[in-house]
Amino acid sequence: MRKLALVVALAVLASLFSFSLWAQENKYSRIVFCTKAFEALGKISDPGAEKVLIQGLKSRDFLLRAYAAQALGRINSKDAVPWLKMAAGDRNYLTKIFATKALVQLGQVSYEKKLLNFLNEELPEVRVITVEQLGDLGNRYLFLLVRALLEDKNDIVRIKAIEQLGKNRFNPALVYIKEASRDKNPMVRQAACVALGKIGSEESTVLLNLRLSDPDIYVRAAAKAALSAITAAKSKGAKKKGLGGQDKFKALLWQDIRSPNPAARASSYIALANLDETKIVPLALKEMVSADSPALIKREGARALMILKPYLYKLVSKAGSKEDMSILSENLQIYYTVDGKNLVTIFIDALRDAKNPLHKDAPAVLKELNESTSYPFLREALSDKDPEFQASVAYVLGDLKDKDAVPYIVNVCRQYGL
Repeated sequence: MRKLALVVALAVLASLFSFSLWAQENKYSRIVFCTKAFEALGKISDPGAEKVLIQGLKSRDFLLRAYAAQALGRINSKDAVPWLKMAAGDRNYLTKIFATKALVQLGQVSYEKKLLNFLNEELPEVRVITVEQLGDLGNRYLFLLVRALLEDKNDIVRIKAIEQLGKNRFNPALVYIKEASRDKNPMVRQAACVALGKIGSEESTVLLNLRLSDPDIYVRAAAKAALSAITAAKSKGAKKKGLGGQDKFKALLWQDIRSPNPAARASSYIALANLDETKIVPLALKEMVSADSPALIKREGARALMILKPYLYKLVSKAGSKEDMSILSENLQIYYTVDGKNLVTIFIDALRDAKNPLHKDAPAVLKELNESTSYPFLREALSDKDPEFQASVAYVLGDLKDKDAVPYIVNVCRQYGL
């Protein structure tokens, strides 16, 4: 009898342990997917997401509460105001900041002071998140971000301020960002180079040229992309004759195409694409479909090809006869084919096959290729069994602002218990 009782007790314990593992795994999957799903729903900004987001705001998981609050502000959900006011008093600072910012977006002016006060918090992570959220609100608070860049002692806060000032192309901050490009911290210099490229001031080119010799490879990569973007913008609409004075720069870019460092190669693809260098096409295609290529190369290779596409179309349109056009189109691979197969189709196939070596990279590549024919397949991929893959697909659909994806994303959130 005792032996039977012991067997039963052990069976119960094993069952409870298995249930505990299942619950933990399910909780992890829910957080992984739903945080990215909420971000996506916020970017798409469709009212059809309101109910699931309000449900997320009531979650026990602070990450779900935080990202639900952020999304509700972005979709302009007036019905969420009472719930957001409760979340603004949350014990977790991430939820508190996101909810407060959402209330400001929704016209609750009494919460503006509370949001700005987060800039004075002792914890640097609180200031970092606040800087990011203020930058998301646009020009209204950008001078405060300049102050954060100049006065904050924490480099991560300063980096985030530079990123947001660059993202908003805030020209009054140019002089301070240029100074940051000389900072002793390479991460600050890198952020400054990216921001200078986005602001696009021709007077920044001297500093960016200096950064091409920076000891840090990531700073050099950022400088290359920024410098090429400014050069391309400057010469846009003008008749190009090999971009005089760029020979040395192009030689550096081609040298880095052969670098073993993915950041060096990726930034060179982007820079050469900005300079209308069509010779990168076969190289980029080869790397993108290689199972051994890093994810960064696949993503940035796709981005480079899309930068080049308008220039390739322009070349094709100048062809004399239909026969010339056909030959030119084929030689330039304007439709981007590999071994006779369309590049978009290659990555759609990879998206649908979990055993395909390109599978995990497919969502990010399809986002950069931005071909509407891939959207239905991305929505279909939300049913994948891997929550991390589901999350990456949802995030991509958000970046693509695919309104037709909203019910699909909401449905998966429901499956995770929301």
